[in-house]
Amino acid sequence: MIIALLACTPAEDLDDSRPADSEAWVMDARYDRLGVALEEERLRLGAPGLGVAVWQDGQLVWSSGLGSRHPERDEAFTGSTLFRIGSVTKMLTATALLQQMQAGLADPETLLADLVEVETISPDEYTKLSLHQLLSHQSGFYDHTPLEGSSKDEKLASYTHGTWARSFSWQMVEPGAFWNYSNPNFALAGLATELLDGRFYRQILSEDVFTPLGMDRTLFLPEEVLADGDYALGDAYDWTGETSDRRVADADSYDNAWSRPAGFAWASPEELARFGGFLLEGEPEVLDAEHLGLLTEPHVRFQYAAEEVDGRYGYGVMSLLGLETSEGWVAEPVYWHNGAIPGYSADLYAFPDRGVAVAILGNTDGAYVSTDALLDGLSDAIGFPAAEPMPEPAIAEDLSVYAGSYYDRYNIGSVSIAYDQGRLLIECPTLENYGYVCGDELVPYDEDLFLLDLSGQWIAVSLLAGPDHESQYLRHRAFVAHRVETEARALAPRPHLERLLSAPPPRPQPRR
Repeated sequence: MIIALLACTPAEDLDDSRPADSEAWVMDARYDRLGVALEEERLRLGAPGLGVAVWQDGQLVWSSGLGSRHPERDEAFTGSTLFRIGSVTKMLTATALLQQMQAGLADPETLLADLVEVETISPDEYTKLSLHQLLSHQSGFYDHTPLEGSSKDEKLASYTHGTWARSFSWQMVEPGAFWNYSNPNFALAGLATELLDGRFYRQILSEDVFTPLGMDRTLFLPEEVLADGDYALGDAYDWTGETSDRRVADADSYDNAWSRPAGFAWASPEELARFGGFLLEGEPEVLDAEHLGLLTEPHVRFQYAAEEVDGRYGYGVMSLLGLETSEGWVAEPVYWHNGAIPGYSADLYAFPDRGVAVAILGNTDGAYVSTDALLDGLSDAIGFPAAEPMPEPAIAEDLSVYAGSYYDRYNIGSVSIAYDQGRLLIECPTLENYGYVCGDELVPYDEDLFLLDLSGQWIAVSLLAGPDHESQYLRHRAFVAHRVETEARALAPRPHLERLLSAPPPRPQPRR
């Protein structure tokens, strides 16, 4: 059994575990409780390892490696060990593009089409798309995220003009209609940054973001990670889809230059916590998060949970009003984003009222620690407010407004929703033709939010208002079906639903 290597160890005994060339800092014993709480979470989650680091008031104050950096054998590691950070990469990409805006080369209302000239599947929508909409997940793009491909820097541009433009570039809804998370937004943001600057994306990030912020070991190329040597290997389900087996993901097991700006960075917990500190404090001599607009530009509503507990999303950062725990709602503002990529999980929390940032990186799929464990672990150092009762779900009294026919020409085809004695009954003939088993009822869950049983797994879908009807769109991350006057039965192209079958938590939370 993998043992806990650093949990519960007195702070004064941990200094020797850090690399000899790391900057001098003193472990704050108030965060030892965090190590204990997260070790319990690691065992509960079945994660080989969790790397953790805390930044407070301008400096690193605590870090640890819990468990093993290798899924199949005990290998000690520290808070300086590299992990893939998945979508936490997005805030790094946003920083680089905002620097171009700060330099006067573009602004939030600049149209993407003026920078990235490409013939997409839905050209009318593409020409309307602004950089602000791109960076705040309002583009409407289908969520296409290839994992394996070329690592060459040139591929970011060539794949955009080739495979992506020809086969995956449809916009499911007009830009600005609503928030819908999609990785191509940040692939294109990375390419826009290249075109504004003239250097490759990876070079821009290294020279203009990582080096000024002291993140010299935040890397992208597999060969650089292998050469560094201090990295965690991932415990993953077979990302190729060829089997249902688990595999060990090494640094060079997969890479893709096109998806790179959306989620392919490697960072240590210590360097990622340092970036959290940048979010909180800025670096006036180098980069200033607030002046860049990373936190101050208009963010859009994160449409997933009740309005009362909602946050905002923009520019790679979720700005939340608090966190949900088993005891209720803790009203503590937090900047946050997580990341998921085969074999790795990441969370970065920054508490602006406390001056504290926490990075938690795991080397297995879905290793997200509970908010209960996080807040309990921080309790010796931070006095969070007491939990309050969760607001009651804002379910509409009259569900009949949602009844109607919906159609998605690109993905799931036709959907019919009928109202019958207080219930919403749903039929998905196109999905059924492709072998999916669609439940017969949409279960109300929260404001405009419903649960659907699809092939034995619950997925969360929204029925959202538009300019022509208060229930104009049937929305999910993987598809958007539009209300139509007459029922459409024609088959759509074979569905691309690799992101569809993922069970929601007992109650949707912003952090999930």
